Amino acid sequence: MYNLKLAGIVLLAASRATAWEVQGWTGVKCGGSEIYAEATTGAQACENFDTTQELHSVMFTYAKKNVVPHLFYEKDCKGTVYEPKSGYCWYNSADIFKSYKIVAAS
Repeated sequence: MYNLKLAGIVLLAASRATAWEVQGWTGVKCGGSEIYAEATTGAQACENFDTTQELHSVMFTYAKKNVVPHLFYEKDCKGTVYEPKSGYCWYNSADIFKSYKIVAAS
């Protein structure tokens, strides 16, 4: 019985975690070659894209909607910021994305 309760607590905690996947492509509207992919959970600090290639489009997919993604055109989460919507391929063909930040919504 104790093992069953413990397993239920672990499952509940896992279901409340926010799962993210960040994907990046060389072309607009998530076209061209996929050159970046990272899975993460929860809130995280600023992260630079770990690629030497230019990112023109980015897609965020996630299990929960209590986290807000931010995209920056400069490294270290500086410069102009955009907040794409859930399940939407957000892009801007004139600029290149260099970093992103995921923050928990209050």
